[in-house]
Amino acid sequence: MIEVDIEVNDFKIRASGKGSKSPEDFILRAKFRGKREFTPKHAHFIIDFYGKLCYSTEVGQSLFKLITRVYLGETPEEVLEKLDPVTLKLLNTSPGYPIEYILYALWLLFEIEDINYPQSQGKNGRRQPYQMFVDVMSGMHPVNAMKKAGLRI
Repeated sequence: MIEVDIEVNDFKIRASGKGSKSPEDFILRAKFRGKREFTPKHAHFIIDFYGKLCYSTEVGQSLFKLITRVYLGETPEEVLEKLDPVTLKLLNTSPGYPIEYILYALWLLFEIEDINYPQSQGKNGRRQPYQMFVDVMSGMHPVNAMKKAGLRI
């Protein structure tokens, strides 16, 4: 079972406990300072991504590249360490979630998908939620991308 506590800036993410979708499944919880704890969902991130893309194509493209690096296996630390300060500021001053939160939460959500829907068993794993970002980046409305991915919205 995975037990992870991440605290960066003004948020905490906890991955722990036993989920119900597979024997190794875990539960993800997040909390921003002064707010209630909640469960991050794929829909939160695809809507946030769409908002950033509408705000600025440059911001959306930058975020997409960073999400892709996490999808391909880099850790959030590795991605953030290589991120230039100007892009970091650009991303964090755009509307929505801070980039650190997005990368850490998606990193763990991608892991959950790989555990519950392993590609070795012919399932999509992390490819399915990542495809939503690809679809939105390609011009699909996020609601349609979520429906295509099979998310209940």
